[in-house]
Amino acid sequence: MKLNDIKRKLFEGNNGKYSHMLVVEDSWDYSYYVKYVYYGSDVNTIIDEINGKNLERVKEVYSYNLDLDSQLKEFRAYHVEPLTVKSRVKANFENIINGETLSKAVAFASEMHDGVFRITGEPYINHPLNVARRVCEFKDSKNLEDLLSAAFLHDVVEDTDVDYVDIVTRFGASIGALVMELTTDEDMKDALGKTRYLSIKMKNMSSWALVIKLCDVLDNLSTLSGCPIDFKHKCIDEKTEILIFLLQNRDLSDTHIKIVDAIIKKLAELCWEDNERLNKINLLYSLLSEQKNSKINNVSCLERKK
Repeated sequence: MKLNDIKRKLFEGNNGKYSHMLVVEDSWDYSYYVKYVYYGSDVNTIIDEINGKNLERVKEVYSYNLDLDSQLKEFRAYHVEPLTVKSRVKANFENIINGETLSKAVAFASEMHDGVFRITGEPYINHPLNVARRVCEFKDSKNLEDLLSAAFLHDVVEDTDVDYVDIVTRFGASIGALVMELTTDEDMKDALGKTRYLSIKMKNMSSWALVIKLCDVLDNLSTLSGCPIDFKHKCIDEKTEILIFLLQNRDLSDTHIKIVDAIIKKLAELCWEDNERLNKINLLYSLLSEQKNSKINNVSCLERKK
């Protein structure tokens, strides 16, 4: 679809406002279309956001002005990505933990995970707390409160009786969509196998969701030291294979690369005496270096064009 066609469809019958959904051709193993929903932004902002991407892959454009119940029904399986400008100011976790939405997310996650413990024996709520801290450490964003809220809530739908409607009703569509991206589809996991399922899932996550998921992986690895050896080795092997797939099949952002770098260092630390596993970790270092060099080369090319 050409940019002019997209512009025309975006402007059709909605005064340049409301929500829009772009259907983009993709090659997931288990889905042919990826649907991106842009909420509450004017048409020109959406055009600026998608301009420069491969617009030939945009197959359909829809406009919406639906009530919440209709949105939940229509968008349940779609990624929701609000259009906002990133902030370059590094936030302090303690300063924003008192934000209204984040405070609600912390309280709700604490209530839902109350009385639950991890295999290490620590209260489960420590895990989403640590994931949120890592997101704050690695990510600069004007929408950091939403990202941290999703980090606190990322296991709630998967591990409790709370569902997607509950999350969206309490915290809004943006946080709800991130939580759903981070929630495991148990049927799909069983069909593909956990490692294959997570590899494909992480390859196709939105950039924000992948930041949270990578911080989740980093925190899980950071708590392995006191775990049974079989569990430890299974987790290391699973995460290593997922990262190999991710690095071979997705171009990562600078933020993703920083987190992956920390994950690889943690993997090396966990199995420094295991030559077989270290060989795969060396492959990870090599693949990560290729991504870093590719970014450097792209910047150099842009500078030469200027």
